[in-house]
This record gives sequence, C-alpha cells and structure tokens, in this order.
Amino acid sequence: MPTFGLAPAWFNSMIQASTKAMTIAFAAQQVIGLRLTMLAANGNTSTNRREVERMVTEKMDAVNESGRVLFELAGSMAQAVPTMFFDPKAAERMLNRAAKAGDRALTPFERRVTANKKRLSR
Repeated sequence: MPTFGLAPAWFNSMIQASTKAMTIAFAAQQVIGLRLTMLAANGNTSTNRREVERMVTEKMDAVNESGRVLFELAGSMAQAVPTMFFDPKAAERMLNRAAKAGDRALTPFERRVTANKKRLSR
C-alpha cells in the first residue's frame, strides 16, 4: 500500500481506503461474471438457489458489519465535534478516525468478494 511520508495520517488512510474500494470494484465485477456463468450453466437447480441465498445473506452480513463501524464513528464524532472547532489537534484526530473507519467499513466487503472470487474460480 503506498504511503506518503510527509502527508498527514488521515491522507494515507484515505489512500488505503480508496485502494481497497478499487480492489473491491474490480473483484466484484469478476465475481458477478463467474456467478452469472455458473447460474446459466446449471439451470434451475438447488445449487443455484443456494448460491443466490448465499449471495443475499453475505451482502446483508457485510452491510451489518460495516454499519457497526460507521455507527461507532458517528458516536465518537458526536463527542468530538464541540472541541474540533477550538482544537486543531482534535480535528486532525477526528479526520484520522474517520479515514480509518472508512477503510474498516470496506473490509467486510473486501473479505467476502475475495473469498467468492477464489471459490467461484475453481
């Protein structure tokens, strides 16, 4: 992961989150192609029904995990907002937390799309 030495920590965290988002986007396209091919080849089978159920369940679980991260961030931001206007260090700490939370919120999606790509590529 590239980092920029003199850049503030939040900038490097944003670069990391952006890189993760791009990785997810490319891998998701591959997973969609692999799934469509599998579903078309198998026809109306119980294997296809299980795959569709798995797909929906995984997405719901990933959204729940990401939501928890963002909910925690909202709570810490609510506590920090009053001091951010008077303390530049507090504002920078909040930016760092927000950038790291953005990266952590993408992790459940990255984990699932990577595992699906590997599983469906066999």
